[in-house]
Order: sequence, then C-alpha cells, then structure tokens
Amino acid sequence: MLTLHSPMCISARLLPAVHVGDAWISIEPRGVRDNRIEWAWYVDRPGHPFGGGEGADLSTGPQHTDDEAGYREAMSALLSFLMHAAEQYRHDVDYEDESFSRALVEWAYQNDDELGMTQVELEEGGQ
Repeated sequence: MLTLHSPMCISARLLPAVHVGDAWISIEPRGVRDNRIEWAWYVDRPGHPFGGGEGADLSTGPQHTDDEAGYREAMSALLSFLMHAAEQYRHDVDYEDESFSRALVEWAYQNDDELGMTQVELEEGGQ
C-alpha cells in the first residue's frame, strides 16, 4: 500500500499528484528500460489537459516505484524540467521545448514560484 504525504496526494486520475496553481500534476510508472524507471506524466487544468509523455519522456534511476520516495523523485524531476522550460521562456518567449507544449511552458512560467515551492517540499520530505 502506497502512503503519500503532503504535498503529494491522489488526483482525480487516481495517481500520485501535486496541486500547483489551477493544475493537478500526476505521474505513473510505465516500466523499466535500461535499468531506469520510465514515467508517464499528466498536467490537468480545468478545460486544458496537457498530455503526458509516456515511455522515455521521463525516467529516473533504479528504485522501487511502490514507495513514496520513488514517486517524490520522479515528481521532483518533472517539476525541475517544467521550471527549466519556464526559465528558458522567461529569456526567450519564442522558446520551443520538445518535451512540453507551448501552452504548458507558458503555464509553467506563470506558476514558476509555486512549482519551485512544491519541489522544495517534495525534496524535504513534505511531512
């Protein structure tokens, strides 16, 4: 049984998630390739679901996916990538990211502070 602590919770997708701004960011393990766990991710906003990458879109080192630490590591990595895309967008509004849609990068830019605070909570254990 997976136990989650704040800021993680279960989303409407019934997946481990965090709530940032008006969005729910969810992740789920998809399998293992080259000794790395591959994750699908989803960002759901009212009226704006941003699809999730599957397969090699997000991967983390070998660990157990059935524990909270594995989910926290994957979520922290995803938030880090979103914040990086937001920072690039801050310096160049024509920035294109191959992993994220333009609308998602713009959303990340608008919610960069909250993404950062959530990532800190994840890395500190959030308990």
